[in-house]
Amino acid sequence: MANALRDRVRSDGLASVMSAHNPLSVRLAIVPTAYPQLTEEKIRALPQIGMVICGNHAIRAAVTAMRAAFAEFRRDGGIAGIDRRIASIEDIFALQRVPAMKRAEKDYLR
Repeated sequence: MANALRDRVRSDGLASVMSAHNPLSVRLAIVPTAYPQLTEEKIRALPQIGMVICGNHAIRAAVTAMRAAFAEFRRDGGIAGIDRRIASIEDIFALQRVPAMKRAEKDYLR
């Protein structure tokens, strides 16, 4: 049985989604991209919403930041201007769990 439903309705907004799924007594997973006017405060006031997926905004922000970084790199002819303002290699490795992977390599790759 489903714990949540995700709806892709965009036309007349969240009200139709809420009324369409309300009889099912299933919590909804929503994607704010479809409802840009929806605030966190409004989401918290809707008990039918069980999950909010914001992945699109993270990748869109990352693309915007990468474009700006590459534009600055090209304009300046090097990385000196941006290097101190961006994530360190160590930070990237930590996000990728490289230290744990290295430990696992020692344990399993002989």
